[in-house]
Amino acid sequence: MSNVLYQQEQKIIVEHLLKFCIFKKTMSNYMGNIFNIALPVISIIIIGFIFGKIFKKSDTDIASKLALYVFAPVMTIQVLRTGNIEFDTLGRVAIIFFTIQIILAVLIFALGKTFKTNKSELNAHFLTVLFTNCGYYGFPIILLTYGEKGLIIAAEYVLFFNLMTATIGVFLASETKLSFSDSMKEMLKIPLIYAFIIGLVLNITKTPLPKLIDSTLVSLNSAAIPVLLTVLGLELSRIDVKSNAKSVSLLVGERLILGPVIAIITILLIPLLNGLSAKVVVLESAMPTAFNSLLLAKELGGNYKIVATTVFLTTLLSPFTLSLFVLLLDKIFL
Repeated sequence: MSNVLYQQEQKIIVEHLLKFCIFKKTMSNYMGNIFNIALPVISIIIIGFIFGKIFKKSDTDIASKLALYVFAPVMTIQVLRTGNIEFDTLGRVAIIFFTIQIILAVLIFALGKTFKTNKSELNAHFLTVLFTNCGYYGFPIILLTYGEKGLIIAAEYVLFFNLMTATIGVFLASETKLSFSDSMKEMLKIPLIYAFIIGLVLNITKTPLPKLIDSTLVSLNSAAIPVLLTVLGLELSRIDVKSNAKSVSLLVGERLILGPVIAIITILLIPLLNGLSAKVVVLESAMPTAFNSLLLAKELGGNYKIVATTVFLTTLLSPFTLSLFVLLLDKIFL
């Protein structure tokens, strides 16, 4: 009898060890793949940081304006006009997307009231947690993890994200120092809203662009991410990252952990999405803070130091958290 029990215990131990080894191998594969995407991003940020430290008198304002007024709008147009949007699932993605954002916004507001956060810090809180780098950081990860079908769902998610950035994002970045009416006026000055409309119209109408315009957009688009990342590195070289890191630790946790957890709970309670579409929306909700949040905060007088530090730290830590959520999603949404 004791031998039988011993053999059963040994069998259970072996099974658990095998499961752990499989989990470890799978986790390593996911992390390796995501790091392959994240490391070039982090490397360019570091180059910008080093450049900023060496040339301390260099002015980043021109680079920031170029990124906001040229490269970010071009990125928006390109993502929208070339994205494969399936309008039959668009409504369901929209409901889930905006529900997640509303829940997060309410939680952020409640935390702000609880800790008596000032207006500048509260708006930075909104900019860093609500807005994710779901496009040019998210797309390669979605493609790598879920293939072309996953990328179609991601394009639908980004459609609503771009709409929110071009409206609410601009408003939040400017409202720190301006009145409501002035913030609305500033919102109309930033080209992101017009880029969103142009990109969406081009997608719906399938209007071909003249070759010169098309090739210009493609060239600018290919340069957009390096420019944005270099600007982020330059901005980080101007601030005390260590002291800011302590103050943004809560924001980093909210962006990388709370955001996707809220997304999972929302999808389970409002079962409009399942399987692949559910996984893609949650993973997009787990992406690091958007680069555009920094550009808007810098241009419109927001608390860009907090935003810049959060963008950097969430990008740096995202390969670990994204790998965990990819594994978790495979268990939750079959």
